Amino acid sequence: TFTGPDSGVIMEAGGQVQDGTAFGGDTHFISVDGETFWSGDNCSSNCGDVEGNYTAPEASSWPVGLSNPLPIELIEFAASVSAGSVEIIWKTAIEINNESFTIQRSNDALNWVSIATIDGAGNSTNENSYLFIDKHPLPGLSYYRLTQTDYDGTIEYFEPARVNNEQIGVLDTYPNPANNILNIIASNDLSNASILVRDRSGQLLSVPINTSIHEAQLDVSELAVGVYLLEVVFKGQAVRKRFIKQ
Repeated sequence: TFTGPDSGVIMEAGGQVQDGTAFGGDTHFISVDGETFWSGDNCSSNCGDVEGNYTAPEASSWPVGLSNPLPIELIEFAASVSAGSVEIIWKTAIEINNESFTIQRSNDALNWVSIATIDGAGNSTNENSYLFIDKHPLPGLSYYRLTQTDYDGTIEYFEPARVNNEQIGVLDTYPNPANNILNIIASNDLSNASILVRDRSGQLLSVPINTSIHEAQLDVSELAVGVYLLEVVFKGQAVRKRFIKQ
């Protein structure tokens, strides 16, 4: 039952309004872009039932401008930081005349740069999943937007996704070579980072570490003389530096 002056019916081609559907209010018709396909008698209330089943026409008989339904039905679009890259995924339920997708990136959600183009499925009623990895993302806050291009060149834009790519900033070590203490300074919070020391063969070593917000001190006094690898891992991203124990 549809009631009220602003009631509406949205149907796909071939859809049906069944016999007995009741309309109420001042407006009681089914139309596409101003072309009426079914209407009842004028009345102010209790407009009565649809007489017989009403079947929506095929797209070929729709008015100009509505002959092409939306090119895709997007059911998911997301971007996330992973190991220093940004993974962008999206899924579609339906694709119609879909030539390609374009991934755009921005640091302000106003000015966009296209960074990748991925082929679409053309025409599909199956669920399709897509993945693109931005291996050189912008530092800090950035935005990713999906656009879709039809075979005729028509472009559709979708809402952007936001990511925060917190990279390890300035990382310095001193003194190098070190005798007893190796100091680390970083612009990020080292208390949330993993600090590792490896020998030249890659073996992980146990080294006492005292960490504050932007500084850390490694007690390297028990290490043998030689070259070592310092590895600082922050939110899946790693910065590596060599140091010498003398």
